[in-house]
Amino acid sequence: MRAGRDWYIAAVIDGVVLAPDARTGVRLRNPFAVVAAALTSLICGLLFAAIASYAGYALDRPPPDEAEAREILSDALPGVTLTVWHVGTAPFDLDVVDAQRYDLAHTDAQWSGAPASGLAAVADHLDRTGWTVTGPTFSGVLHAHVIVARGHDTEVIVYQPEGAWYGLHDDLRVVLRRDPPEAAGAAVVFGVGGAALVWWTIAWLRRRMDFTRHSAPISALMQIAALVILVPIVTFNALTRGFFTEVNLTTVATVVRPPLWHRVGLPSQASWWLFGLLLLLVGLALALWSTRAVSGRVEPAVPTRP
Repeated sequence: MRAGRDWYIAAVIDGVVLAPDARTGVRLRNPFAVVAAALTSLICGLLFAAIASYAGYALDRPPPDEAEAREILSDALPGVTLTVWHVGTAPFDLDVVDAQRYDLAHTDAQWSGAPASGLAAVADHLDRTGWTVTGPTFSGVLHAHVIVARGHDTEVIVYQPEGAWYGLHDDLRVVLRRDPPEAAGAAVVFGVGGAALVWWTIAWLRRRMDFTRHSAPISALMQIAALVILVPIVTFNALTRGFFTEVNLTTVATVVRPPLWHRVGLPSQASWWLFGLLLLLVGLALALWSTRAVSGRVEPAVPTRP
């Protein structure tokens, strides 16, 4: 039994705190220790990945301009006029409401009066010119048939709505934007590395924490409170935004896939993220404080078997 007036808090937290040990990395006597350590590492890894992904897109080129869009698409449908009516000039959309802010910027074009076979003709043209084409597939969100073509760092999305949908009739709509592979690579590297770093930090601290001090159980409670805040945010945004094609009706009714930072709730829930991270950082600082050596401290005797 631990000494001190708060021994009962220490006894409870000692069993449920993030508790990896030196040999296995995880303290197995309580399943919550494994779950809590894994969730903390996962949440921090996702944050590192989202920041790295954002940096990868920010450092890439702006979306294709009108000249590049016409170079890619002009010969796809001979005899049908291609109109480029919106050109993105920055990596992100910043002039929209908060819910869509920091979406990936894009360039929009359309073929008016395209034939019924126009989507297949565009897919064939892009395939012949070296693009990797997926589709056509039907999107229930768009009520349209969609093809997606990818080059090195550019993504071309062409969709043909069924009937008169938002006044588009049978026009072929096109969205061009950047999709740099470096952003995905950076997200994987920093996400995995960040999760591993947090796991190692928790293990290092837990091996040295002294639960007879007030700072240790308080640290554990703050870490648990951070998980209570951050896990629902990430889960909610991952489920509601999804990993499928969506439509952004606030801008120009174009196809928009949420980037990674939106899927973890940034920047829309940034205040909650900051609060949760503050709890986590303060908790880790208290955990570190509980490991400090105290001069003249008499360590309790460890009972041995006769």
